[in-house]
Amino acid sequence: SDQLELRIACIEALQLPAPPSAVPMLLVALDDDADRIRHAAAATAGFLGTRAEPAAESLGAMVVFDDVPVVRETAARSLARMG
Repeated sequence: SDQLELRIACIEALQLPAPPSAVPMLLVALDDDADRIRHAAAATAGFLGTRAEPAAESLGAMVVFDDVPVVRETAARSLARMG
């Protein structure tokens, strides 16, 4: 549980500087088994805006196929922030 919380905190910490170099790591996190990791990664991708465009396909798949409603909604909001 502590490791999960730490991973989430690290992903969310990327929202402030929003570095485009984080996109490869976010792509991995968007496909994680833990819904909280997917949620954090989707939200962070939204903060990156157009810089997270390589994640758009993964976010689109999440909007349609993710089992968790809050993850689907967050992915949709992040896609909207990308433009």
